[in-house]
Amino acid sequence: MSTIDDKSSELSSSSTTNLKENNTKENDETRSDSKPPWAEAHRIAVQNNQNTYTDPETSYIVMTELFHKQRGYCCGNNCRHCPYDHVNVKKKNVIEK
Repeated sequence: MSTIDDKSSELSSSSTTNLKENNTKENDETRSDSKPPWAEAHRIAVQNNQNTYTDPETSYIVMTELFHKQRGYCCGNNCRHCPYDHVNVKKKNVIEK
């Protein structure tokens, strides 16, 4: 037979679990709506008329959209900031922005 204290602790535990699940869902939604970590680095590089920036997650040097526009065509290498909609990239390799 359950006592009042047992039921109270079950409710408390259940409430804590529900709060954790809700917080996790909110954090996941926030992450999916937010921009990737490199977006700010790209914005600053373009603002400063730079052709490249360093990806903060991988440390790779990445060409900016400004660089690609100066080149004048899609090179077909599936570049992150291609302003030409990856027209020369084979279909299976196209990434979504």
